[in-house]
Amino acid sequence: MWSAGVIMHKSEMSRDKVEELIDGTKGRTFGVSFVKKDGSIRRMVARTGVYRYVKGTGAGYGKGSMKPLRTVFDMTKGAYRTIPTDRVLEIRFGGHIHKA
Repeated sequence: MWSAGVIMHKSEMSRDKVEELIDGTKGRTFGVSFVKKDGSIRRMVARTGVYRYVKGTGAGYGKGSMKPLRTVFDMTKGAYRTIPTDRVLEIRFGGHIHKA
């Protein structure tokens, strides 16, 4: 649950649109901003389609999942992270900024 004093951000971009944009990157680098669970804003440079260090055991997130999360590779931290597709504020890709 959101704590008191945390500013809620309303995303107008639908979850389907966000997932379509992320899938449309086809493994190329993109930028994304989203609201974390604690209410803070996270900016990330990420990629999809990275399979290095994958062991085959995972959380079951990604394409076709019931959860509103998409697993990506964080280029800055060099690790896998999840993006909550229902809390994305903007996606930067291909010279365009798609704002929620």
